[in-house]
Amino acid sequence: MSLPPIPRVLPRILSRLHAAEFVDKEDILAVMECDPTLEERILSYINSQLPRIVGDVGQAVRMVGPTTAAGIVIRLSMSKLNVLRRKTAGSCVRQLIQHSEATAILARHLLCRQRPEPAAQTGDSEDQDLAQTAFAKGFVHDLGKLVLIYNNPERGAALYGDNWIERTPEEVSERAVEQRAFGCDHTEAGAYVATEIGLPAGLVSVMATHHDADASATDISDSRDLRAVRTANLATKAMGTKFSGLHAQDVSLDWDACVRHPEWFHWGSSSSAAPETLEQEDFVLYSEFFLENLSGAVLA
Repeated sequence: MSLPPIPRVLPRILSRLHAAEFVDKEDILAVMECDPTLEERILSYINSQLPRIVGDVGQAVRMVGPTTAAGIVIRLSMSKLNVLRRKTAGSCVRQLIQHSEATAILARHLLCRQRPEPAAQTGDSEDQDLAQTAFAKGFVHDLGKLVLIYNNPERGAALYGDNWIERTPEEVSERAVEQRAFGCDHTEAGAYVATEIGLPAGLVSVMATHHDADASATDISDSRDLRAVRTANLATKAMGTKFSGLHAQDVSLDWDACVRHPEWFHWGSSSSAAPETLEQEDFVLYSEFFLENLSGAVLA
């Protein structure tokens, strides 16, 4: 199984944007530390739009503004997937990224809004770590589908397309369909690649077990995160095709069916975890916004 190009900085920069709806220069520079090649690429990209060349990436970020720089980081990160986006599976990749970002937003929403008051008083840094961890796990949970598409774009485009969905019997699980088509399902593919590239164990666990209701993580925080990702993934199925992700069968739900699902029982009766609250969450998908608005000049 070939390893696809993974935009590892993408969940980090998106998490910062969703946490405060703005970023500063330090956020941008911290994110770039995760990808040694990114600093040179973003400096080259910004210089191509400026009237004079600057040699320092910090100065370049100040000149265009940190939010614009964040958009450039997103675009350059996504460019790693161009080999797929330009082929038959291009629409699948776009839909997968949208679902990943939506699931990440919801997972963070569930965890941050459900914190007990005493824990909430422990400081901003802990809150930020909680949010970023939940966001990252929500974002990568379906990485295995990207792996499957990367290794066979034509089959992936066919499997996750509307025509196939209409022919898939309800009693046949999606993972069974993937097994027949690819030789493994997306949870196995995601866990394999995540292990190969050295992602943290908590991320590997989410990719491997987010569909296994009986599976649980040994670490309490990982178990909490896994439950939030499962519930967030479930909620996207009631939010329409833009957010529901890639599937080999029809998985759409309404909110009534969603709230009756056992995954919701953990969150109790708190109004902050109610489906209608999630539905009202401000869903700006920055990956989509910046890709659509950075095709020309980068200066506002």
